[in-house]
Amino acid sequence: MNASGGLVVDSSRALVLARCVGERPFIDAPLATFEIRAGSRVHAYESQFTGQPGMEAISLSSSFLECFGSSATGGDGLNAVPPFLACQNGGDGLVLDGASSRAVLLDSVLAGGAGGLPNCASGQGLVVLAGSATTLTGIHHAYQVSSPAREGETVTGTIRGNPGNLAWIHYSSAPGPGLSSPLFDGELLLAAPVQSFFAGVIPASGVLAVSASAPALAPGAESATFFSQAVLRDAATGRFRVGSPSTLVILDGSF
Repeated sequence: MNASGGLVVDSSRALVLARCVGERPFIDAPLATFEIRAGSRVHAYESQFTGQPGMEAISLSSSFLECFGSSATGGDGLNAVPPFLACQNGGDGLVLDGASSRAVLLDSVLAGGAGGLPNCASGQGLVVLAGSATTLTGIHHAYQVSSPAREGETVTGTIRGNPGNLAWIHYSSAPGPGLSSPLFDGELLLAAPVQSFFAGVIPASGVLAVSASAPALAPGAESATFFSQAVLRDAATGRFRVGSPSTLVILDGSF
């Protein structure tokens, strides 16, 4: 997805963005590129958000954001144009406001935009006006499967992690609003019932390649959709961490 006109999420139970690019053109209203508000819950994976000149990339108001393997960069401030315009401060990367705002960050880059010339201030990567932000240590586990696939075709996927990590793939026929647990980092975005299988051990390269045959569809079905996430266990600490989601569409072999 490329949200070139900006993105506003209002009162959303769950929104998942994976491998997306968000930006707002300068001709638009002076707003954040990505506004999350009114009790929304958003999960962003491997995505990039950039603010328009002098504005923040992401504004979080009384909402929840899980930002894994992503970036939020404030827009550069405009230079002065004497005597008509003064210079503009750079925008912030992520701004939290509202006591219930909460951000969980992992392996993500938050950066402020440069201040305009001759002497305006640069923005900040993270600004917490109210609420809380937690930064997890370690790396994000990127996971992706090839899609679509016809019945019987080989489906391939990759899981990134630290060498020695144990990896499982969890999958379901429907997405879920987000399940958290003190036993793992991140949220599982799959609806019950959830099935899983052991995918293997992350090799020295840091990338585990997996493959399987696409299953046959139910009689009369033209397609089926499966939602999945990788879950990795650190061999040293025993801690589990949930990776990014990926969707597989299986098509009838006649297509």
